[in-house]
Amino acid sequence: MIQIKSDKIISDGCLFDGYLYIEGGKVVEVTAKDRPCEACCDYTGHYVSPGFIDLHTHGAGGHAFMSSTPEDVVAGCLYHLRYGTTCILPTVSAGPFSVMKDAVINIQKAMESGKAPNILGAHLEGPYLSKNQCGAQNTAFITPPVQEDYESL
Repeated sequence: MIQIKSDKIISDGCLFDGYLYIEGGKVVEVTAKDRPCEACCDYTGHYVSPGFIDLHTHGAGGHAFMSSTPEDVVAGCLYHLRYGTTCILPTVSAGPFSVMKDAVINIQKAMESGKAPNILGAHLEGPYLSKNQCGAQNTAFITPPVQEDYESL
């Protein structure tokens, strides 16, 4: 078991002085109790917080998820990981169906590569949206759902 000590653990909306215990790659306990462990890391004076889960991001570090290669998806997700995004859903904007399909395939290939362990899947931001509530989406690519789109997959 690994122990992480800090006087600035963010837990339940406040700062906590204590320890995190990690076993098998997972946090198993957050407590004030100092327990015996195999390895200890002292982060006193530094913040320790839960990882961020980003459900909607179009890229990072100069890597766009919409028009990218699997390698670009990995690079963008690793950039997020370096700054605390422990789980991510790369976002695909409304666009030509073939471009959106390619973007999802690239995200899938990035996931399958195992090089960016924080990818949970893809977030599709269209094309089936209301033109009245589409935000910054290009309205030229907002479409009503049609059966043929699903059958072509």
